[in-house]
Amino acid sequence: MRHPLRRRSPGVLGLIALVGLGLVATLLAVQDERAQVRRTDVRASELAASRISGALLRTVGTLRGVDSLAVDGEVDGAEFEAFARDVLTDSLFSALAYAIVLADDDRASFEASSGITITDTDGAGGFVPAEPRPRSVVVVDVQPLTEETRQVLGFDLAGDPIRARAADAADATSAPVISDRTLTATEARVGISVMQAVTTPDGATIGYITSGLVVESLIERAGVDPSAFAGFSMSMDGQVLAGGGPSGASSTFEVAGRRFEITVDEGASIGLLLPMALLAGTVLLAAAVWTSIGRDRAQRDQLASIARRNRAIAELGRALAASSTSTGVIDEVVRHAGVVIGDARVTVARRSGDSADALVVDRGDGTPVPLDRAASSGPLIDCIDSATAIVVADAGVSDGSGLHTGSFVCVPLMFSDDFCFGAIEFVWDDAITAHEADDRAVAATTVAELCSRALERAVITEIVQSGVDNLSTFARALAGAHTAADVATAVRHHAGAILGAAEAELDIGADMAGTHRTTIDTAGATASDVDDLDEGRCVERPILDREGETVARLTVRWRAGVPPSTTRHAVLATLTDLVAQTLARTSLVEQEHHIIVQLQRDLLPTPPAVDGLEIAVRYEPAMNIVGLGGDFYDVIVSDGGRVYLVIGDITGHGSEAVAAMAELNAVINHQLRADTAIADVCVDADLVLARRDVLGTAQILEVDLGADSLRYVNAGHPYPVLRHAAGGTDLFVDGRRVMLGLDHAEPVQVPCGVERFVVGDTLLLYTDGLIERRHQNIDDAIAELRTSVGGHPSGTADDLLARLLDDDHMTGADDRIDDDIALVAVRRLA
Repeated sequence: MRHPLRRRSPGVLGLIALVGLGLVATLLAVQDERAQVRRTDVRASELAASRISGALLRTVGTLRGVDSLAVDGEVDGAEFEAFARDVLTDSLFSALAYAIVLADDDRASFEASSGITITDTDGAGGFVPAEPRPRSVVVVDVQPLTEETRQVLGFDLAGDPIRARAADAADATSAPVISDRTLTATEARVGISVMQAVTTPDGATIGYITSGLVVESLIERAGVDPSAFAGFSMSMDGQVLAGGGPSGASSTFEVAGRRFEITVDEGASIGLLLPMALLAGTVLLAAAVWTSIGRDRAQRDQLASIARRNRAIAELGRALAASSTSTGVIDEVVRHAGVVIGDARVTVARRSGDSADALVVDRGDGTPVPLDRAASSGPLIDCIDSATAIVVADAGVSDGSGLHTGSFVCVPLMFSDDFCFGAIEFVWDDAITAHEADDRAVAATTVAELCSRALERAVITEIVQSGVDNLSTFARALAGAHTAADVATAVRHHAGAILGAAEAELDIGADMAGTHRTTIDTAGATASDVDDLDEGRCVERPILDREGETVARLTVRWRAGVPPSTTRHAVLATLTDLVAQTLARTSLVEQEHHIIVQLQRDLLPTPPAVDGLEIAVRYEPAMNIVGLGGDFYDVIVSDGGRVYLVIGDITGHGSEAVAAMAELNAVINHQLRADTAIADVCVDADLVLARRDVLGTAQILEVDLGADSLRYVNAGHPYPVLRHAAGGTDLFVDGRRVMLGLDHAEPVQVPCGVERFVVGDTLLLYTDGLIERRHQNIDDAIAELRTSVGGHPSGTADDLLARLLDDDHMTGADDRIDDDIALVAVRRLA
């Protein structure tokens, strides 16, 4: 039975059928065109999102690993310049800044010492002086340093709430952080700020590496032209960064915890298909419909495949960015990269060890297999040797472990210095067309680039992390070395671990003088004095002074089986230079320190003998400061028989400080011998130091043995400590006045302090070098000093000073500020 619509009737029914079929065909065509427009927008948005996300991922990823800058607790300009050069080469950043954390109390000293004015942005591309705030994040270095970027120096990131929140977020994570929508500091253009906290090995944040990205520039450099679309917008977590808001199809991606949305409207219009559809007739219309359906299905499948691949590449990129080791990177690639290119089997071959010919193969089973070049050949080895991609659509070749009967793509893994680290291979069981081979080769190249960057970052991180603790410890040990013996101890304890050696020794002695030796590398040297070093390797390096004379010899031994390495020899050369520089410094410091100690002690007087008093004095110069200091003391018996005690400290070191100290001491001594009132003595001392434009502190005490009392004036000096004969301690906190040397309109007069001083009491005067610590406030330090003085058993005044200087708390703490120490102890005998 035939369908009624197939009757060739010229009647109304046939016409209606034809018109109806035409209308249906037209509606279907219009619907197809609309879908086509939608697919075009989707494809365009996915392509734009893929390019922008790739550029942003690569740019943000360049800031990872910044903690290697702070292995010694600070970031110097040369380290930052080298780091910034690498980051700017591999990212979209046009400049990179380093900002430090600054407390409000340190603001003035920072501006004075650096010459940098702390500023806030005015929101229009300029800067204004910054308002005081408890915590500032101040830019102290920027690369490259140009007329434009120089404006950023001194910019306080904490003055901008958006950048301040980004800094707080960076403190809570080891990964880079992207700020909310903001304006760039120098151009006031819409952008985002990327920030990474710089932390020391103990986890303390000392600053931030940061840069801004102008959104328009980011989009353009990612290869996206918004003007090519009828509508384009980009937003981040709902904040519009570019364009006028959603219009068209959208695609999303995530970078650094931020969700970005790209919306594109291609502006395609729907064609007028109705007249052609009516004229085509039912048969042609049906054929067109079926053709359209088939094309739609093919396009849908192609778009779905592209979308799946883009998502797989993005997921693989995020997984690789999160992998911190080379093993982790390779595992992620072997397990997940095959999904990117049509469920392929993935194999990674890479170089292993110190030999350029040693290769291992990873196939995802967790156990790398050595690849013997002599017994194997195939595309993986050819790809590594030639550093060139190999694409075969239908092959039957062997790589030594199996026969490829289908198709494969091999792509080299290249580091940034064009070094071929290995290769990645994708294998399919079936043959593929030339068009499919080209498509898969492009996708394989993208995967290889992601893998190469992640592997390079992981390898560098592993190298840095493997030696960072030992290098940091060794650097601190050398920095704290005062003698050649200290340097030898540091080498013995730390150098071996840095080089992966069993033993490192530094020989220093008179027998080294006059010898000139080059580096000696002896394989198979015997080291019988160290366990299991038989048949090991020994390397000797001479340590030369500035005249080329050998002053020491560095010997390093490795256990048997440890192969030679270019990297180890480079590190050994660096360690040799560090040891030579430190030995030169310690030799000079030891000589100068001996001269300084003798000269300073010659300048300070021997205390006179006073009936009823036991007096002891000490002077210890700073070991790490070259130059005479301004600490002084004096014990004076006046012409009228009165006893005066003086202790003081002139700011600074060197000839100016010594000259000011000598003149001040002479003036005070002269006036006290004439029994000038101690408050008046301070007035004249003010004039002496003001004339020299220097400052100082002083404590002047008058001892009245008949009245069992002390009268005193304190000009900005640390409080004296009195230990009572009956036990317990007190501080002399009265009689305070400002430091000496300030220019006053009127003489400063203060009432003298008065304290009891009876038989058995012991008085301690000291300068601030005894109590100052980097990580302790002054009140706590004085409290600990009181405890130490109060715990001193009955003994001489000299015993008290010896105990204070030998006390580990006073002289052995790592955070002690190395400064001169002057001490005077007076014990009442009768």
